[in-house]
Amino acid sequence: MKTNYFFYVGIALMSCNQTVELTPNSEGSSEKTGIFEKGGTHSHASDGIVKSVHQIVIKEHIKGERYSYCEVIEGANTYWIATMGGDFKEGATYLYNEGIEKTDYKSTELDRTFDRILLVSALYSSSESLESKTSAAAPAPGPDIKVTIPKTSVPIKELVTNSKKYANKSIEVTGKITKVNPGIMDRNWIHLADGSMDSYDFVCTSEEVFPVGHVVTLKGVLAVNKDFGAGYSYDLIVENARKIK
Repeated sequence: MKTNYFFYVGIALMSCNQTVELTPNSEGSSEKTGIFEKGGTHSHASDGIVKSVHQIVIKEHIKGERYSYCEVIEGANTYWIATMGGDFKEGATYLYNEGIEKTDYKSTELDRTFDRILLVSALYSSSESLESKTSAAAPAPGPDIKVTIPKTSVPIKELVTNSKKYANKSIEVTGKITKVNPGIMDRNWIHLADGSMDSYDFVCTSEEVFPVGHVVTLKGVLAVNKDFGAGYSYDLIVENARKIK
């Protein structure tokens, strides 16, 4: 049992290298059935998110200015995925473990509509090492992040500079999601910025998954000097966060 535990944790940790904006398209729709309906290697959540590890071979790669669009083969299925731009090789094998299925999806940078596509949160080579994944740092947020912080939320700068005041207390924080690492240690790791102290990589853990680029208000307990092991150590982190409706 112990061996299986570390195997699955290892697979999850490998997904930290690349992220993509999982922003819903106004012309597309998430479906609970479709290209992944047949076969036992996946599951669909109620929000249209496809989960669990998939192994694919890239048939065609189109690199846009921001994102990569790949026609891939998985078993008997051929379909399109979109992920953060990268030098993905046609004919090479890659893995992913999270995505949102969309129909009639319009790519503005390609000026092309895909009948069906999967927006993939992480794509990584099956040959890359675990160490290279766990050492990947969160990307720096953009310089123009502006978030309206409600009175019930505590600014990130206040939480960082006065962490002892809020330690072990339930707090609300509002920010723009700059990165998501899903499915690591049975948690989703949400990186937030609110414009008050964007040089600080502020992280919340949650059972929920949110699209990168969205502004959310999360409520959870602020922990200080938290060490999860496997190189995941934080001066402060919001745990078990949930979205405030």
